[in-house]
Amino acid sequence: MQMYKCGSCGGELEYDGKSSICICSYCGSRNAVSPDVYIAGENQSDYREENAAVEFSMLIDSVFSLSGRGTAVTGHIESGRISVNDCVKILSDDGNEICCTVIEIEQFRKKLNSAKKGEHIGLILSGVTKQQIQRGDMVIKGNLDLAALNRHIISCYSTSEKIMAIDKYRKATGLGLKAAKEKVERLFAR
Repeated sequence: MQMYKCGSCGGELEYDGKSSICICSYCGSRNAVSPDVYIAGENQSDYREENAAVEFSMLIDSVFSLSGRGTAVTGHIESGRISVNDCVKILSDDGNEICCTVIEIEQFRKKLNSAKKGEHIGLILSGVTKQQIQRGDMVIKGNLDLAALNRHIISCYSTSEKIMAIDKYRKATGLGLKAAKEKVERLFAR
């Protein structure tokens, strides 16, 4: 019998291999599991939710170069908080990861020391060029293996289970519902 952890309380779930839903005996929440991945006896994805610790996430709307200042990206902060001198990662859908540092934060031509969820900002980054970034990439602070998450979503969810896939993606990345939906739609369109 395969053991899973409850997404709500972290309690152990017993999976009998027959249903795609397990009900937690501790808190009563419904947890989706994917029988097609585990019936073969091994998980084809190396994504582990406990390794995902995203403190900040932002989907990139636009990228440009500022002469003498660096590469700038703009977007809406989906979750968390960012400050000047924070180390962040740029993650593309294909799994490329670029580490860089936030040297400035701007909002409508006003310089900020920090910004939080819900704000539309521009980040000026060092250690990255405009050519390495594209619209739709994510800026995160923390740990997330996006390529493994993408493989996990594709292997565990069918197109009829998009809602569960979007929820899993949203929880792992910290993205809002609309941004997570766009990312999952792109995954299933491949």
